[in-house]
Parts: sequence; structure tokens; C-alpha cells
Amino acid sequence: MKKSQVFNFSKILVEDAKQKECPRCKGFGGIIGDVFGCHLCNGYGRLWISDSGWTRALHKRLGDSQLY
Repeated sequence: MKKSQVFNFSKILVEDAKQKECPRCKGFGGIIGDVFGCHLCNGYGRLWISDSGWTRALHKRLGDSQLY
């Protein structure tokens, strides 16, 4: 798997992350009721996720990291 980074806003530091299946939509890109796709993975079904739980969609900037 590829490695990238996410920004941990609670500790103000950059953490290493692994590309994994989205825990919210289980890789489908959205669930029933999502008009624009899953807000966590941006509709891709995969995302960067760190060990502390901070996530970033595949094609988003480092500053767009969010907590799962």
C-alpha cells in the first residue's frame, strides 16, 4: 500500500497514513441518503487514514484532513 500523510489538528502535527477502505461507506463511495457521495472519502471509496483516526480523501490537500 502507498503511504501519505494527514494533518492532526488536535496535536498540530503531520502523521503518516495508509490508504484504506472508507470506514463510513465501506468502499462504495456513499450510503443511502448521500446526495453528493460520502463526505469522508469524497465519493472515492478509499482514503488516507492514520493510526489516531485522522483521515484525508485521496485527492484532497493536507489541510483538508478530518477526524473520523
